[in-house]
Amino acid sequence: MYSKLLVILQFTLIAAIVQYCDFPFYNPILFSIGILGGVIGALAIVTMRLNNLRVQPIPKQDAELITSGIYNYIRHPMYSSVLLMMLPFVIHTPDQISLALYFLLVSTLIIKLHYEERLLEQKFPLYTKYMERTYRLIPFTY
Repeated sequence: MYSKLLVILQFTLIAAIVQYCDFPFYNPILFSIGILGGVIGALAIVTMRLNNLRVQPIPKQDAELITSGIYNYIRHPMYSSVLLMMLPFVIHTPDQISLALYFLLVSTLIIKLHYEERLLEQKFPLYTKYMERTYRLIPFTY
């Protein structure tokens, strides 16, 4: 139930940001940030393969630990992707509501990734070593 709640909250916040804010298609810098987020997400899906993909943070029973490709640099590229794709909306509409929605999205994804990491540590004995050499969301930072 907890994981479903996090997913519902995540997608509700994404929908709220898209609905509330405008996307600046005419701003090449902001458009590029959104495209970068999409590319990171696509790389994650290609590396992970669709049969390993899951929206909920609970690993599939037959899941494999993926540590190659983009996962060699960050452990949660799909979350990074979402945050980058939503960022141009918020930058283009920088008011209290858009900033609050983005803050809630960031908070939700951080809670979700911590929950997911606890489950991955239980499922994969090598996950702790993997955590030591990679960053969560932002290469060389966090």
